[in-house]
Amino acid sequence: MNKFYNRVGQNLNRKELEVVSIERDASGEITSLVVDENRCDSDIQQEGTALEANVVNTIIRNMILEELSITDLERVTDDKDALSYESSITENIVLPLYGEKGSKISWEVTSGTGLSIEGEVGVVTRDEVDQVVTLAATVSFREQEIVKEFTFTILALPSYQVVGTTEDEWSNAAGVFNGLTFTIVSTTDSTIYCEAVLNNSIDVTFRGNGTKNIKVDLKEKNSLISGTGSRIINGIINVYSSASKTHLLGQVTYKINYMYV
Repeated sequence: MNKFYNRVGQNLNRKELEVVSIERDASGEITSLVVDENRCDSDIQQEGTALEANVVNTIIRNMILEELSITDLERVTDDKDALSYESSITENIVLPLYGEKGSKISWEVTSGTGLSIEGEVGVVTRDEVDQVVTLAATVSFREQEIVKEFTFTILALPSYQVVGTTEDEWSNAAGVFNGLTFTIVSTTDSTIYCEAVLNNSIDVTFRGNGTKNIKVDLKEKNSLISGTGSRIINGIINVYSSASKTHLLGQVTYKINYMYV
């Protein structure tokens, strides 16, 4: 279905057209009609392009014909059937307040945790275990009303483990390359994301960041230390469940005993 908008940005396909009066000829053909001027005006646009007056009139007429040819129950049923979601979710979901046929849609969490409603968004809050939540959509138009329920499993946050050592001894003897590699592995099917907390002494790079298996490379920066003696270098890597860094799963610490001779 094409979408048409008036000058204040209203989607005319998604709200009830208010027909003030209709006149027909002997065959029943509509010869004239009057609609709410706030709904249909001379600035109706299709796909962002202003239309000529005769095209606008045709659009309005066809929209009115469509409004008159569908029953309220059909309208509500179509908009209810158009609502569809995956049963398992990890991110926020869109909750429309109007259907394409003009029905109003209201939302309510009827059981469970992990999902809240903020306007047209279902906000997901993941936990350490899977959560089951039931969401009810009430689809209505005039006196017709249908309720459709959705049951979601909000998948648990991923967990992770560190493979290899995060402690090492380095020396700045001439010609010695100082580096350490270890792996952070997700223990679920979810991906993980890593971010190094700033450390001016060590270069930290991630291979495969945003996957289930992330290799971490630590490398000394040029002229890390001069003189003689030893120094303990500590660093932190944050592990997140998503690239947005909304959920901090935990931290990986590394420790280097740096000896310069």
